[in-house]
Amino acid sequence: MCGILAGRRTRDLVDVVLSGLRALEYRGYDSAGVAVLTPGSELVDRRRSTGRLADLEFRLLADPLPPGAVLGIGHTRWATHGGISEGNAHPHCDCTGRVAVVHNGIVTNAAEIASLLVTRGHRLTSGVDSEVVAHLVKEELDLGWDLAAAVRITTRRLEGSWALAVLAAGHDSVVLTARNSPLVVGTGQEGNAAASDPVALVGTCEEVSFLDDDDLVELGEDVRWFDHHDLAVQRATTRLRWRPEQTGTGAHADRTAREIDEQADHAAELVRTWVPSVRSGRVWDQLALPVPERVRFLACGSSRHAAEVGARVLRRLAGTPCEVTVASEHDPADQVPGELTVAVSQSGETADVLRALDALPGPLLAVTNSPTSSLARRADAVFDLGVGPELGVAATKTFTAQVLAGVFLALSSAVARGRLPRSSTAELLDELSATPEALHRAGRLALHRADELAERLAPQPGFLFVARGAALPYAAEGALKLEELTYRWAQCHPAGEFKHGPLALVEPGTPVVVVEDGAAALDTIVHEVSARGADVLRVGWGEGCAFGVLDRPEPHAWGPLESIAALQHLARTLAARLGRDVDRPRNLAKSVTVV
Repeated sequence: MCGILAGRRTRDLVDVVLSGLRALEYRGYDSAGVAVLTPGSELVDRRRSTGRLADLEFRLLADPLPPGAVLGIGHTRWATHGGISEGNAHPHCDCTGRVAVVHNGIVTNAAEIASLLVTRGHRLTSGVDSEVVAHLVKEELDLGWDLAAAVRITTRRLEGSWALAVLAAGHDSVVLTARNSPLVVGTGQEGNAAASDPVALVGTCEEVSFLDDDDLVELGEDVRWFDHHDLAVQRATTRLRWRPEQTGTGAHADRTAREIDEQADHAAELVRTWVPSVRSGRVWDQLALPVPERVRFLACGSSRHAAEVGARVLRRLAGTPCEVTVASEHDPADQVPGELTVAVSQSGETADVLRALDALPGPLLAVTNSPTSSLARRADAVFDLGVGPELGVAATKTFTAQVLAGVFLALSSAVARGRLPRSSTAELLDELSATPEALHRAGRLALHRADELAERLAPQPGFLFVARGAALPYAAEGALKLEELTYRWAQCHPAGEFKHGPLALVEPGTPVVVVEDGAAALDTIVHEVSARGADVLRVGWGEGCAFGVLDRPEPHAWGPLESIAALQHLARTLAARLGRDVDRPRNLAKSVTVV
């Protein structure tokens, strides 16, 4: 889940590399580093630091890189092999300091390679798998190969996954290659660059192309591209659709606050775009897919909670058999011939999701915010969420967009299969069209109460969330947000399950967050936990609610979507009060590209 960046520029190289790494920091922030090559230099110049990118920038102020560099690579790390230390930070160099490499992925046979390198006289100075690449490349360079050939020969010895950027003294390009890990190359008027995510190239490049597995690219003054047979190729180009102003905090204190507030506007755009097609039942026509007879969702984390909403609506309104599978637990034996697989992933690079896609029994629909991602490129059709870059590690606006996407797909199936009369369809779509305003109103109400509640809840070590029926996915997502952002434990249970165990956790002061959908009778559980001294926070409709975000007692088919704005604001506000880094929670990364 690390982020890598490479560039070739005649000016401002280090600034461009650091700017790109700043956009990639959501992928990991245990340590960071840069390496540059100045024309005529016999050695690579490298600076590394533990901690956030800001720590590296402080290091560079005290110990700047030499001016005049034209080639550079950078890395921001989420530790998978080896502890968090400067010695384990990327870039890694060979024994001579003439070769430097940054890597995202896992070299699974690194221990075996390292043992062989030691017997051949190499000195490995880190505890990470990536370092072996630099030493192997140097061996091939010593045999007379150029850098591109040396990298190609090296990767034939590797097992696992990688996106690699390699530079070496005496060579005028950065060499890139990838397998089962994303890497994108961009071109611009002032130079060329590559990164783990196109968002890192916003403001630097105008067009981007993605590496296929085992492609090799020489990134220099020009870009030379070769496929896995070492034949020169051209890959399809895409114009970057994001703007630099979309990647900052704007007028908000942090990215997460901005992304929570953006939800209502993005929901309005999705409603405008898709409701006419839902009304006619032609969503599936637009996706060039038949109306499915059976559906399996594959997802992880927040995406799985969103998938649960869509699956429930598909089953109840469209009558479509539907299951939601945690991608990391996917068993091919459970697949049913001909079923549609709907893979839900914000980044489109979630390794557990991608690994579960082998040998699918039917078509694949990707629901993603990255229509050029690995998932999108493998899919038969793509539902593009189009909500702009989400750089806070905790999913917020993309969760809401995924919920709406699932509802659009489900309602369109119901219409196309004749399961909904015209009057019912119109009523449901009117409710759906009111969602953006409901989210906006819920966000305002939540902000009004969040500070007061955060002060009250700050001393508590853990939280219980309870719901029934259509509200359960939102309660589960609220619990996940609280865990991610505050580092306090949070469990979500169906109301009927409380008496089968979780009730033992309730003691005086324990916060119990009750997420209502306007219909399920939750009074019994409220009385039970209140009798044991719980601090009950109701998110729902009517008097006595901590967050009275619902405007009616009747449930929506898709549950209380507006409640998520309150739950997100509560988690973020409590985290800020506790002094947490809201955008960069400890130990987490946004794009989970390792299994």
